[in-house]
Amino acid sequence: MSAREVTAICPGSCGELIQGIIGGRELLVSYPIDRYSEITVRSGDSNKTYRASCRKILHTAKAVVEYLDIPVNKLGTFEIIRRSSLPLGKGMSSSTADIGATAAAVASFFGYELTSDEIAAMAASIEPTDGILYEDLMLFDAVNGEAVEVIGPVPSLKVLVLEGVGLVDTICFHKKRSYVPIIDAAYDALRSGVSTGDWAVMGNAAIMSARLYQSVLPKPYLDDIIDIALRTGAYGVNVAHTGTALGIIMNEDTDECALVEVLRTRGILEFYGRHYVVRMVKGGPRLTS
Repeated sequence: MSAREVTAICPGSCGELIQGIIGGRELLVSYPIDRYSEITVRSGDSNKTYRASCRKILHTAKAVVEYLDIPVNKLGTFEIIRRSSLPLGKGMSSSTADIGATAAAVASFFGYELTSDEIAAMAASIEPTDGILYEDLMLFDAVNGEAVEVIGPVPSLKVLVLEGVGLVDTICFHKKRSYVPIIDAAYDALRSGVSTGDWAVMGNAAIMSARLYQSVLPKPYLDDIIDIALRTGAYGVNVAHTGTALGIIMNEDTDECALVEVLRTRGILEFYGRHYVVRMVKGGPRLTS
């Protein structure tokens, strides 16, 4: 065994820039943010081979061990410790971040390194996942764990997160919904905005997708939030298409305090619970120790 303790982190997201039917299949583009799941794998004293507090984390660890075909006599015992700044059930990729960090940490603990493609396929075998497992903005098939197209580098933009009230079970939601909108136009706008660095065009693509998804999983006062955001100089608004969170994509000059005050005065914040500012960052799990 090449290491006795390994720690990896993986960013979450604030929902998706776009999600829906593109070219006849359901795809999405998430953006990673500077909030993370952190997984530490270390030698344990338990008489069990694995020990972890979360079923998905334990499932991931077993999947990695099986995928790497690690002999039983080399397993020993190890425990997995989770720390996370990502809320559960809000559509902020907390599960994907847990799975990504766990896969990277367990593999490294045994002296291996997994690619983003390998981790994505593993994650999709557990539950629908997303493209925050990749460094760049990625057009992604969440159900099959397939990276379809690199859209471009993740811009370093500020985002005001409105978490939303209540929880959404992603697996149940995918099974129960009966309609997914066609978003080819939003996809074309997103590609154009990212390729030219025109973040207002990218933000408009996110608005298009958010509005189309209102009939599937509505967000309170979405049109009012969009109007307020654009009037205060933000680039656009995106939503968690399978969660409750919403993001206001800001430029560096956007006064988030003034923006929050308008939302509070209009009585909108009470429908969204916590709010805070994050920044878009490069995606993918990485080792920290």
